[in-house]
Amino acid sequence: MRNIIGKHICFIKSKRAFFCGLIISLSFAINNNSIAQTYTNADTVKVKALIKIMLDSIYYNPKFVLKQIEEPLNIARDIDYKNGVRLCLNISGYANMKLGNIKKAIGNFEESIQIARDMNDPDGEASATSNLGLTYDAVGNYPKALECYFNSLKIHERSNDSIDMAVDYNTIGGTLNKLQYFNEANKCFLYSITLDKRLNKESKIAERYSNIGLNYINQKNYKEAFKYLFTSIRISDSLQDGTVLPEAYLNLGYCYNETGNNDSALFYYLKSLSLAREIEQMNCVVVSLNDIGEIYSGRKNYNEAEKYFKESLEHAKEISSTVDIKYATNNLAELYSKKGDYKNAYEYHVASSIANDSLVNQQKVKALAEMTAKFEMRDMEKENKSLNTENELQKLRLQRKDILIYGSITLGILFIIYALLLIRQNKIRTKQLILELEQKQLRAQMNPHFIFNCLNSIEHFMVHNDVLNANKYLTDFASLIRKTLDISDNRSISLLKETEYLENYLLLEQMRFENKFSYEIKFASDIDMAAIEIPTMIIQPFAENAIGHGLRYIEGNNGRLIIRFYSEGNNIVCEIDDNGIGREKSRELKSKAHLVYKSHGMDLTQKRLDLISKLTNSDFNVTIIDKKDSSGKPNGTLVRIKFPIQS
Repeated sequence: MRNIIGKHICFIKSKRAFFCGLIISLSFAINNNSIAQTYTNADTVKVKALIKIMLDSIYYNPKFVLKQIEEPLNIARDIDYKNGVRLCLNISGYANMKLGNIKKAIGNFEESIQIARDMNDPDGEASATSNLGLTYDAVGNYPKALECYFNSLKIHERSNDSIDMAVDYNTIGGTLNKLQYFNEANKCFLYSITLDKRLNKESKIAERYSNIGLNYINQKNYKEAFKYLFTSIRISDSLQDGTVLPEAYLNLGYCYNETGNNDSALFYYLKSLSLAREIEQMNCVVVSLNDIGEIYSGRKNYNEAEKYFKESLEHAKEISSTVDIKYATNNLAELYSKKGDYKNAYEYHVASSIANDSLVNQQKVKALAEMTAKFEMRDMEKENKSLNTENELQKLRLQRKDILIYGSITLGILFIIYALLLIRQNKIRTKQLILELEQKQLRAQMNPHFIFNCLNSIEHFMVHNDVLNANKYLTDFASLIRKTLDISDNRSISLLKETEYLENYLLLEQMRFENKFSYEIKFASDIDMAAIEIPTMIIQPFAENAIGHGLRYIEGNNGRLIIRFYSEGNNIVCEIDDNGIGREKSRELKSKAHLVYKSHGMDLTQKRLDLISKLTNSDFNVTIIDKKDSSGKPNGTLVRIKFPIQS
């Protein structure tokens, strides 16, 4: 199926956009006197003009560029136009990478990096370093690629360049996805989104969400993929920005096709095709045409399928995409075979075989380049080992004279290791204690009193022949028990799921106390509820305490419980605000009624937060405020929980 290739388009686009963005920045640098030296002679003017020609041709005709770039490069070297040399090397490196000349591409970019350092040009250094990473990425050397991306990121961090930092994180996320580090990839995409939000780069945010959706497609988690792809589309629509939409629609169509809904798949493939034509996004046009043809072929509408396959093949040849030519010709061969047109079937089968052989040759070139790089690295390692051996011999000679000093150093190292082991053991014990407290809290939260009261409420509805409410209450109660058991296995939970859990619990309590109180859950607009996580089962005990010890004693149905979330510096704050009778009055009522029940859930929660604070060197804390009106009369309790945002 062509869709397997199609689903990788979004990441390919991100890299392509990143690379083209660098090339465009090079073009800008030509006329930027603050970056490049200003020359007045005709040679410099000629270099700039030739570089512009190379920039216009580099993506579609790298062979032409590689032949022509030598002239401006030699001229720039002769007149010592360093910025011109750097630009030419970047262009040459990209052309060599496109043609599979990996060793030459690496040499070009490394020289460009050194020139940028000599010129004290951090932007130029970061640009060439990113290009070097893409070169390693192209041959599957992902660890080396990531090293380059992180070096580029460090440069941008030093200059506080948030725009390029967001690009770096997005590129790193794409490579981590290839390594199947899906969670880490999503963290990079989400941090990139955070930076783009600060910069109001809404169009970039749409692209990042599309990448997260593709990340979930690669995990075959289509439910999450739908969510992020639709978010990307919603943002793009609101901005009237169609650059991300073709590929987002294409990936959305793939999700529907994989989940068995080819009507919806066809709808989104057609939308992708229409938008891709408008903005001349030809790779997307080719894939959309092929995918539409496959759906028509599956429906035995061979005439329509033939039309789309042939158009896909035509555009694939225009952009010299061997892989797309292979898929289109293979699909046409199968189509004509089904129609009984064996002559055309044979011709397209031959064309598909030729394209496949070409792909195999490309893969062999890529594999050879990768092996060459590995052998070169191995030779470097051998040289390093030889140098290390000589150094070791020298150290042995020195040790004979300074044995006491080395002995002391060894003892010091052993002492440090012993201390580290002790610290590690203490952390393990702390983690074990947290697990024990989590289990105790689970038992305390779903305590016998609460379950008994719920069963009494169910019995009350049944005795009064209120079967509808009894069934509803029993269903909600079962759902709450199930959710509690599910989330109790996790150390943390997203704010979105936490609010869903609280909603389930509060509805049940509201029904049990016959709407004695109303409730509301609010959160500030700058909080990403799906991305931010807090420790599990922290907020519910405080909500339970507010209801059981405050709101239940209010006369009439005037109780009010408000749970709100907002950010405060590097913290997320949760407030549980009620207008109950207050803690002092509650204790007084319990004393008169001779009740000795104590809320173990709140005590365990406080202990958990204390331990998590020690373990993470953070400040998780709880503040309880007794509210009073203007006359000093108690009018409820405010609980304030602070969760540091974990980076």
